[in-house]
Amino acid sequence: MRSSPWQASPEVAERAVGPTDFRILGPVGVTVGGRPLVIGGARNRAVLAALLLSAGRVVSIDQLVEATWGPNPPAGARSQIQNRISKLRSALEPVPVPATGGLIRTVGGGYVIRPGADELDQDRFTALTALADRLLATGDPAGAAQALGRALDLRSGPALDGLGTPYLSSAAHGIEERLLVAFERLMQLHLLLRRHAEVIGELRCMTDAHPIREQLHALLMLALFRDGRLAEALDVYRTVRAALVDQFGLEPGATLQALNDAMLRSDPRLLTADLDGVLAITTAARTPPPHPAPHTAPPVPRELPAAAPLFGGRAEQLRRLDELAARPGGATGRGARCEHTAATAATVVITGAPGTGKTALAVHWGHRVGGEFPDGQLHLDLRGYGPEPPLPPLGALTALLRSLGAVGYDPDDVTAA
Repeated sequence: MRSSPWQASPEVAERAVGPTDFRILGPVGVTVGGRPLVIGGARNRAVLAALLLSAGRVVSIDQLVEATWGPNPPAGARSQIQNRISKLRSALEPVPVPATGGLIRTVGGGYVIRPGADELDQDRFTALTALADRLLATGDPAGAAQALGRALDLRSGPALDGLGTPYLSSAAHGIEERLLVAFERLMQLHLLLRRHAEVIGELRCMTDAHPIREQLHALLMLALFRDGRLAEALDVYRTVRAALVDQFGLEPGATLQALNDAMLRSDPRLLTADLDGVLAITTAARTPPPHPAPHTAPPVPRELPAAAPLFGGRAEQLRRLDELAARPGGATGRGARCEHTAATAATVVITGAPGTGKTALAVHWGHRVGGEFPDGQLHLDLRGYGPEPPLPPLGALTALLRSLGAVGYDPDDVTAA
């Protein structure tokens, strides 16, 4: 199982080790008064791990066999489990136990281990994360961050390190996931406390270890953005997107996409110190509006003036217009479905002296082939002749945008138009 580079928060005081310490948030082991006990080889540690994972609950012999050997145990595996339980009891004799019974007890068809209060690192981790929840609820994010830092300091390496049966690998994966979620919560609190510069190194290390963990990348992006490193923040998005597309053919989730979009427009909410404000940015795209406005397509523009009732003598020019429109890469194909794009559409200019019928030719041909332009036809009078002054660029752009149903731009901004 891949190791994650957990790092202790520099402000967290060292945890006081109790007289007895059972550990599964790393290599399985037991210490008494700080002195490690000799448990034995991997089989003994596998049995101890299975018992500690269900501390206080009965673990059947069949479960212990599966945890120790996997799906293909040797003959006599059940007897071997009994022997290993006996050896564990001997190895754990230095551990103080209640007068009511031994540390490992036989119950029905299985065994149960009952460590004392706060003696199992997993129990201490659970207690500290619950304490962090309570402190945050009372408005003490600094205290919550310290509690989470102490909880993460309990990790001494990959969970159940060295024990690789499917039973224990699954359990180890669950432990690592809980630790990772706690780490992400701690990073959120550090960002709330404006410690973004301090956590960038840790987050980079963790995103390297978990290259497709989107929440980690979102936190790193926020930390970099708040540290004034926008280009690096956007590069983080590009990196995780490339990994997701390459490995799974998937785009990043709504959270990362929303965060990237917000950074591209420098959304000021990304700089807020309020935790809810930070989370609102990263989760906004997950919740659609309760009543989205119905989309109404704008009407198809048909703006050509009426064609001249009598038109003739332009057969060669009309043939040339038809030819240009039918050319590959042109606006359309005669009698074919229109599939042009803005990048390949042909532009045709009709030139000639004033009064020679340029407009009449364009309008006549426009009506003649109108059915091949299903998206509509635009007409714009630039007022090149006549008493009125020529139409300015902003006026022309605004008229065209209005014809196309465009909204959301500044009508006084030529560049936006």
